Amino acid sequence: GGQKQRVSLARAVYSDADIYLMDDPLSAVDSHVGKHIFENVIGPNGQLHKKTRILVTHGIAFLPQMDVILVMKGGEILERGTFKELLDKKGEFSEFLIQHLAETDQRELIPEIEELIDDEVIQTIQRRMSKSESMKSIPSTISKGISSRNLSITRETKEKVQLDEDYTKTQNADGDSTLHKLEEVDEMTSYQSKEMNVVDNGKANGSNITDIDQISKDSETETLLKKIQEPERQIEETCSFPATDRKSDARPEEKRTKLIQTETAETGRVKRGVYLHYCKCMGVWLVVGTFSLSLLSQAAAILANIWLSRWTSDQSAAVNGTQVLDKRNFYLQMYFTFGLAQVVAVVASIFMLAIATVLGAGHLHESILSNILRCPMSFFDTTPMGRIINRLSKDIDVVDNMLPNSLRMAQNAFATVFGTIVVIIWSTPLFSIAIVPVGLLYHYVQKIYLTTSRQIKRIESVTRSPIYSHFSETLSGASSIRAYKVEKRFINALQEKVDTNSACLIPSLVSNRWLGIRLEIIANILIFFAAFFAVLGRDSLDPGIVGLSISYALQITFNMNAAVRMASEIETSIVSVERIKEYAQLPQEAALVVEPRPSPEWPNKGVVKFQDYKVRYRDGLDLILKGISFTVTGSEKIGIVGRTGAGKSSLTLCLFRIIEAAGGHIYIDDLDISKIGLSDLRSKLTIVPQDPVLFSGHLRMNLDPFDMFSDADIWCALELAHLSEYVKSLPQGLKHPVAEGGENLSIGQRQLICLARALLRKTKVLILDEAT
Repeated sequence: GGQKQRVSLARAVYSDADIYLMDDPLSAVDSHVGKHIFENVIGPNGQLHKKTRILVTHGIAFLPQMDVILVMKGGEILERGTFKELLDKKGEFSEFLIQHLAETDQRELIPEIEELIDDEVIQTIQRRMSKSESMKSIPSTISKGISSRNLSITRETKEKVQLDEDYTKTQNADGDSTLHKLEEVDEMTSYQSKEMNVVDNGKANGSNITDIDQISKDSETETLLKKIQEPERQIEETCSFPATDRKSDARPEEKRTKLIQTETAETGRVKRGVYLHYCKCMGVWLVVGTFSLSLLSQAAAILANIWLSRWTSDQSAAVNGTQVLDKRNFYLQMYFTFGLAQVVAVVASIFMLAIATVLGAGHLHESILSNILRCPMSFFDTTPMGRIINRLSKDIDVVDNMLPNSLRMAQNAFATVFGTIVVIIWSTPLFSIAIVPVGLLYHYVQKIYLTTSRQIKRIESVTRSPIYSHFSETLSGASSIRAYKVEKRFINALQEKVDTNSACLIPSLVSNRWLGIRLEIIANILIFFAAFFAVLGRDSLDPGIVGLSISYALQITFNMNAAVRMASEIETSIVSVERIKEYAQLPQEAALVVEPRPSPEWPNKGVVKFQDYKVRYRDGLDLILKGISFTVTGSEKIGIVGRTGAGKSSLTLCLFRIIEAAGGHIYIDDLDISKIGLSDLRSKLTIVPQDPVLFSGHLRMNLDPFDMFSDADIWCALELAHLSEYVKSLPQGLKHPVAEGGENLSIGQRQLICLARALLRKTKVLILDEAT
């Protein structure tokens, strides 16, 4: 979060605008980093000091340096003025500040204010805060509060551990110098420790984080200062978290891999396994049945035509009128039988093909969707969203619509061509001499066309993915694009990507025309040979059969063209099956369920232990966590601190096994989490993410997606998250609609909804990833 905010702020600075609108730009950065950015960029002496800056912030420490402060509530401006003016008014802002300080650990907040405001305002805050009964424990001077904050080490469990009064007094004596030393230590350690253990002899590896009470009770400031002034080497030895700049586990630079890999396309013929995979998805018996029925329908059509030819050629004389009627009825009954058989076979064939293609498309969609949802996080880190959308949209559309139509037309065309050749050979046997060379010529032309059209289809599919990616990025960043007035640049970029994709259309049209001309020539050659051999055998052939042969030969032009085109279209469309199959066979995460499963009561204590834990995002990258070892006992609240990019969020991902270990183990209640299924593990953990995630639907669905809790439980969670009043004010209450991604809610409201959702689960382990 902090890295993204700093990039966004830097982008705003070099835009050199006259007015800057900043929506809480320092919320996800460390306090000292935020102070540095404010002083050098946003503040009165910063890079933007000559610009108009409108800053939305919850950072009270920055308010004294504002020219004007606007206090808003319920969509209205209640007060305006400088920091001191608003305090003197004793209005909403003053009450808010006093309440905030009363409910917040003042030792974390006062030092920041003390550095930014003058003594008079400090005294005003002290005087106002002293009136609150809840703040009686505030030290008599701000400086003592600062010193006490920086040198007191507390832990929050079921009871609070406090340093004795003599120890605190000793620290206050050297408050200023101690604070200076602590700032130096903060810079040296780069905040790589989760909870720095200050224990005797500087040893903490493998020690329990909760051993805070082992701090030396001699209360001598000099002893503690000596530990604080240890060099960086000593600090690394003292911390459970080794410094991230250690190079012992680093891989050579050349082994690093690209973040976004270039999308590649297959070459050559589509493998036989792809066809078999599609047939299995449709059902082998359905495929065999539909093609058998197609041949049966063609056979019935041929028999009906032959029967009609025989009927018209029947020259036998009738003895009486009854015999004439009987003969006519016989021919009609047989002709009707062949026609009925053809209709039944065609309907059954189309029906079976429809069922097969629907089943095939469903199985392919289910396989790719379920597999993508189970892919490891590294796949999403290296794969643009456009590639995934491309396969789940265009390729699925081809399988749903284009491929079934191509199959239906192809089976009809091939059955018709097969029947036509059989009829011509049966009527004029000499025609079989021309079939072999003409057939080889057809195959040669089709082979050349297929090689081209298949690869054009693959290239077109690959060049379509960047369009989806660009479109998705443009929609998500529309507000920033408009703010920086770069709409034209994004439109041009989209047009370039569309042009690149459309460039495949011209070769496709050219190849189709190339194929059409050659198929027409070959078909006319077939008609010529059929007529030529019929003339040669005119003395021995039945006129009706010869007429049938010529009529079928005249149809073969269209049917042969259709057969070759549909065969090519099938192999072109099957590329989509090939691409879907590729993503349906991507490596998956670990199994959801592993036997034997942990007991339903696990974990009953919530003890978390990291043992020499190492992890990297992907193979070929450096370790991001290097030999982490620490223990968290049940009911403890542990803070993980560190600069942006230090690995704090990565540590939380490891608990859910979103990133798998490169070494070491994590134990929860003495159970190695690598030995259990992901479903059992993740169902027992709860996280409030850094970026709140909501889904389209209504508020209750987002709080309780599996409908496991009562309304009373939900309202209790909302009360704890300070959201109940807001939800009660909504016309539809818990049924309030939530837009996609929660866009109709503020980021703070989304974060509180995620917190309420976490409170409902009541798990033994709760992870909050900068949920502030």
